[in-house]
Amino acid sequence: MASVRDYVVDKLQYAYNPDSIAVIGASRHEDKVGYNLIRMLREDGYEGKIYGVNPRAAPGKIYGEEVFRSVTEIDGEVDLAVIVLPSFMVKQAVRECVEKGVKIGVIVSSGFKEVGAEDLQEWLTNYCREHEFPIIGPNLLGLGNPHGDLNLGFTPYLPLAGNVAVISQSGANLLAWLGMSRTQKFRMSFYVGMGNMADIGFPEMITYADQDDKTDVISLYIEGIKDREGFMEVCKNVDKPIVAIAAGAQSERGKKAAGAHTGSEPISDEEYDEMFKEAGIIRVESQQEFVDVCKALSKQPVCDGEWVMITNGGGSGLLVTDESDRRGVDMVTPSESLKTRMNGHVGPLGSPLNPVDLTGMAIWSDYKAAIETAMSSKEVGGVVVSVCPTEITYPEKIAAITKDLHDKYKKWNKPIIAQFQGGEECEKCIEWLNEQGIPAYLTPERAVSAMKALSDYSEIKK
Repeated sequence: MASVRDYVVDKLQYAYNPDSIAVIGASRHEDKVGYNLIRMLREDGYEGKIYGVNPRAAPGKIYGEEVFRSVTEIDGEVDLAVIVLPSFMVKQAVRECVEKGVKIGVIVSSGFKEVGAEDLQEWLTNYCREHEFPIIGPNLLGLGNPHGDLNLGFTPYLPLAGNVAVISQSGANLLAWLGMSRTQKFRMSFYVGMGNMADIGFPEMITYADQDDKTDVISLYIEGIKDREGFMEVCKNVDKPIVAIAAGAQSERGKKAAGAHTGSEPISDEEYDEMFKEAGIIRVESQQEFVDVCKALSKQPVCDGEWVMITNGGGSGLLVTDESDRRGVDMVTPSESLKTRMNGHVGPLGSPLNPVDLTGMAIWSDYKAAIETAMSSKEVGGVVVSVCPTEITYPEKIAAITKDLHDKYKKWNKPIIAQFQGGEECEKCIEWLNEQGIPAYLTPERAVSAMKALSDYSEIKK
């Protein structure tokens, strides 16, 4: 792949798993990024070596770490240099990193192409590539690895550790997903705000994520693609699901804003659809759908057949049915044999059709029998368990049964997702189920997004 430089992919491990970090622009002032970078690294639990670099602060210590006048004065190896200097000082810092033999750099500093300093950014690109010193940035919000307690940049905290890599051209949206990691248990393997992408772009970052043994799902927020051919070639060869939002493509105003932000040629909505379909990328439309789909793909096997919904609420069943039809998600049309078996669980007022309506009189044993019938049927590829809390239908009991049956039938590789609609009692069940590895959602529409992703990725794998 011409667009992927092997030395860059090899050195990205030092960005996410460094044994030593030089903070170039370290500061004694507690309101400066150069101080807080060191503070947050230690407070978040990073155990490697940290060197401060600032000619005006050396010799001495900042937050307990020794400070040097230049990165070249550090005795030991430096895996990663984080540069937080004013833009006019970055050239010299980069030259010294190359002289020292630093493996990779992260440039947090702004003041480059995003403000019209194209010549400075072009120098950075050319110099770093000439000397095989890869950089992420400049104008970078941050990057991190929660598995290694690594938090660099402006990000206020680490996400929960998991198996979804988040690669974003937007710092603002990255901050949203970091927050949703805490509130919605969206667990990440690593994350990065790509900044101006003066050197490292999507193809090499995606290749690294594909090779990372802690990453099972690769997620992208895209405002523009500079190397379309390279991007497509890499994505076609990835062995993991890729989820993407392509922003700024649906209106002329959005295209202009995205172009100004990234410096890329605008791509139309139709072009993105064609590219993503060809490359096997699952496209989503919102911050919330991004999280919902990534959680489903990171927790459950794909759906190799059609879906059955088991519910005690006719209304929620109708919403799932309509949304599934609108979005092209296949629901099982049950055979007479399957309907006969379901009839034993639905009662005289229920329905064995799909959705299977257990009615508001359903109790835990009805759910258990219906889920087992669905999971054991060759007609069923995946099961959606939907709960509306009533005086006799206890959500926490149904959640526990769903988890037990999920574990019992796990070897059959059929996905189970849950949809609990209600108040605090349902939100607690959703949180618990997500912690148990079962994607759970509050609304029917969000559940269908997860269903579609698991079905679509089954087709992509074929």
